[in-house]
Parts: sequence; C-alpha cells; structure tokens
Amino acid sequence: MPKKILLVDDSITTRMTNRTIISRRTGHDVVCAANGPEALKLAGSEHPDLVLMDVMMPGMDGLEVCRRLRKEQATAGLPIVLLTFRVDDGSVEAGFDSGCNAYLKKPLVETELLDVLNQYLAD
Repeated sequence: MPKKILLVDDSITTRMTNRTIISRRTGHDVVCAANGPEALKLAGSEHPDLVLMDVMMPGMDGLEVCRRLRKEQATAGLPIVLLTFRVDDGSVEAGFDSGCNAYLKKPLVETELLDVLNQYLAD
C-alpha cells in the first residue's frame, strides 16, 4: 500500500526531480511544500507517513520545522529526513539535535534516498 511523503524544498527543480524519483521508484504518494510554514500546514492536514525536507530554506529553515513538528502530538513520531549540502560535523549534529531521524547529503544519491525511505516506510 502506498505511503504518503511530504517533500519540502524551496527549489522547484529539486522538488520535481525528487517527486519523480520517489513516485516512479516506490509508488508512494508525494505531497510537496515550498517552505517551512507550508510544510507545517500540510503536515497537519495531509498526515504524511514521512517528511523529506531541505535544511536551507528562506524564512523558516528545515531545522525549525523539524523542532516544531516534534513539539506537536500528531507529528511527534513522524520520521523526518533532512537534506542538505551542509555535511560538516556541526551541521549534522544540529540536524539530529532538531529531531530528525536521518540526514542525507545533496545532491542525493538515488539509492541512498530509496534505502532511507524503505527503512522508515517498511510495513
């Protein structure tokens, strides 16, 4: 049965590329958001099974969205995978401190993305 993934990235190109990969390779449904506030709204209304989110976004970054999702009862246990070009130790630590389950480097390696999705969405 397909799961629902909330994909959050301010780059339309990245959103469409990742949406296509996920949809074609996994059959999961993908709902997209372009920014942090939109992600929070969709997380509440769409009830995704996983959030795949960019860290660096204008306004509210992915770390803040992650912290806010963790504070809400309905989304506190939701798997969150952060995506970013920042992979230094401090950035990775900040990602996990915000509450993410996994941290992937951009540009994404398709097999790594699929492995993480399978890990958190397996029945």
